[in-house]
Parts: sequence; structure tokens; C-alpha cells
Amino acid sequence: MDRFGAAIAVYGLGEPSLPGVLRRLSPNARVYSAWWNVNSVNRLSLAIDGEVLLMIDGLFPGRPEDHPNLMRWPELTAVSGFFLDYEDIDFLGRDDDWDWKAGLLTAVEPATGVRLDRGWLDAEHPYLVFSGPVPD
Repeated sequence: MDRFGAAIAVYGLGEPSLPGVLRRLSPNARVYSAWWNVNSVNRLSLAIDGEVLLMIDGLFPGRPEDHPNLMRWPELTAVSGFFLDYEDIDFLGRDDDWDWKAGLLTAVEPATGVRLDRGWLDAEHPYLVFSGPVPD
């Protein structure tokens, strides 16, 4: 967990990206989440005021019109090449060498001002430990 000006960044192994957690973190706030695991399962999410408005797969993002709440995240629409300009009806994914992990982080950075650069990766950070299931 880190503070970047008015933004607070929370990092975790998956729980921070769950809808129930996003709802609980977002009353009176905007919560952006970029999460993936070693199997490329991923989510780019936005929650505002206790409601999860967007959950987008970085490998299969679809077209902008596939996401009715996209206008609530204008910085994401400005990320060049994030969305497909065709309907991926066979779910083949991208074949254009798109770096979807960088795309997820690039979408969050202009909205929050948080940049995870090499210096951040090398620094020590405070952390919280909790156990038990996270209710949805």
C-alpha cells in the first residue's frame, strides 16, 4: 500500500480485484484495478461510489461500444490501441503484438497519477496481512 498525492495504491495477489472488495473500497471514491495472474487471467476494473462499473479483460477487451460505462473512465478511451476495432466473435484474442499488461497499467496511470517505475519496484513498501475469505 502506498500514497501518491491524493491517490492510495493497494497491491495484492488477487483479492483487491474482486468485485466485493472493489465495492467496499470505493464508497465516496474511484477505485481503479489492474490485475493479472501467471495464467494471463486478468481484469481491468473501475468502481465508483460502491458500484463496480467496468471489468475488462486485457487480452479480449472487445470494442468500446461493448462497455456501456466506458464514458466514466475517459483516460481509458485515450489509450491508443487498447480496444479492438472489430468484433472478436471467435474469441481468438489479439495477434498484433499488443502488450496487454503494459496496456492495463497505462490505462490506470493517467487516471491516478500513479506510475510503477523501476524505482518503485526496487523500494520497500508497507503492507497489510489478512486472512479469511473475502465476501462477494
